[in-house]
Amino acid sequence: MAATNTTIVTDAADATANSVLNVSMTNVTKLTPTNYLMWSLQVHALLDGYGLAGYFDGSVTTSAATLTTGDVVTVNPAFTV
Repeated sequence: MAATNTTIVTDAADATANSVLNVSMTNVTKLTPTNYLMWSLQVHALLDGYGLAGYFDGSVTTSAATLTTGDVVTVNPAFTV
């Protein structure tokens, strides 16, 4: 009897939360003035699809690592790496 590997996804949120950004590098081409625009559009679409574009265009800002209240410096609970 042949063994069969089957994966069953019961929760779509778990499947997408653990997804990894995967870019195929099988066709590596040097960027030139003629192919840059197409490359840029593809990369921006990829980043938009993963919700990461804001980190590259500056529209998403990071929280400060520490909070200062008076003379007390504490770790910011909203800051995560």
